[in-house]
Amino acid sequence: MKNSETKDFVAYEYISLNVKSEFEPLYIDCYENFGWILINNTSLIDSEDYYINNSNVNNNKLVNLKFKRDRRIKNKVELLSLQRKLESSLKEIETLEKEPYTKGIISALTIGLIGTIFLALSVFSITATNPLIISCIICGIIGLTGWFLGYFAYIKVKVKTQKENISLIEEQYNTIYDSCEQARKLID
Repeated sequence: MKNSETKDFVAYEYISLNVKSEFEPLYIDCYENFGWILINNTSLIDSEDYYINNSNVNNNKLVNLKFKRDRRIKNKVELLSLQRKLESSLKEIETLEKEPYTKGIISALTIGLIGTIFLALSVFSITATNPLIISCIICGIIGLTGWFLGYFAYIKVKVKTQKENISLIEEQYNTIYDSCEQARKLID
């Protein structure tokens, strides 16, 4: 005997995203506004594959999020355009949050490299056939100071860049919220 209830066929499209664990709630909220449904897979959550090790500055972990959506969703072209805008803003936020660390490291390494050059000059001054003791001492002090100041340059540049990026990150969040709001109106 056949079941009297028949279900309509639904063709789904799928998407899988690897995101930092700190951004997991944001991605879930945003993608749900675009008609995506988070696939709850408890075996995936319990397995070691759910969190993927990432060797970045903050030692954050990546989370794999899997979504599905009806392929025949209305206003799909507009939704895809808004979704690209959303993804661009999300990537920009990640870039803006990494930027202070990158700029800080570059400044510290540059100052440290200059310090190393002066230390090398100090060594060359003392090992010359006619040792230049005053030159050796001056170059040595400058070199060690360069190494010492590298750390403080890192901190100063990182803090300054973080302050500069606060408003830029906020603009990206506003773009994300606007995109999500427009997408929700399109699918309702």
